[in-house]
This record gives sequence, C-alpha cells and structure tokens, in this order.
Amino acid sequence: MRDSEIAAVSSGVSLARYKTLAFGISAAFAGVAGGLFAIASAFVNPDTFPVALSIYLLVGIVVGGLGSLSGLVVGAIFIQYLPLWAQGQDLGSLLPGGIVSETQKPGGPAIVYGIVLILLMFVLPNGVSGLFRRIGQLLTDRRYSRSP
Repeated sequence: MRDSEIAAVSSGVSLARYKTLAFGISAAFAGVAGGLFAIASAFVNPDTFPVALSIYLLVGIVVGGLGSLSGLVVGAIFIQYLPLWAQGQDLGSLLPGGIVSETQKPGGPAIVYGIVLILLMFVLPNGVSGLFRRIGQLLTDRRYSRSP
C-alpha cells in the first residue's frame, strides 16, 4: 500500500479497511501515551503543549525533510540547538548596530533563527534528507557508471 496503492487495489487489498485500521492503531498508541503522560505528570492542562511547540516541530520537519531518519535527526538537532547558539554572547557583534544594540539584544536570537531558516530553505528546498539522498544518488551513479 505504501509504495503503490494501485498495485495494492489490483491485488485485492481493501485500502479503506487497512488505512482505517492503521489510523485506529496509531490513535490507540497516542491515547496510551497521553494516559501515561497524565499519570506521570499528575496534572494536565492545555498549556502543557503550546502552539509554539507545534511550530517548532513543523520547522524541524521542513529543515530535516521527510522520508528518512537522518533528516528527522538533523531537524531535531536544528530546533534544539540553533536557538541556544543564537543566544550566544558574541551574537551582538555579528549583527548590524541598527537592528540590535550591543548592550541589549531583545530580538537577536529570533533574527538569527529566521535568517538561518530562510537560507536553509533556499539552499536545501527538500531539507537535509533531500541533500543526503542526492549525495547518495551521485555516489552510486558515479560508482556504477565507470567502465571496467
């Protein structure tokens, strides 16, 4: 089903049935995880998972790319460590004085985060996993195209 829905249907597989089954199983796992989280934290409210967390997860997926574990790992590292790097002490010297003052830099980390994110989208439109996939494709094309 994952690779070719048309081939699955022509083989007699009921797509609606198995997609519904997969959705139900994932919902059951999410429910169990939520129940265990509620037991572990002993207090649950809507502020536990803010909207910013959803945005960070989306940024991690966009930066890392879909389709490979390595891209997801790079995206997770990006959303975890880039904001910490952006809050460094030498950040004020890297930005122009008109944007952020030397003594107080309230928007410095957000500016650096945004600039790096925009540059990554221009350089890697398919994310980091797209870059890994392309490098692997170039290496295998070069390896198998040589004459003996």
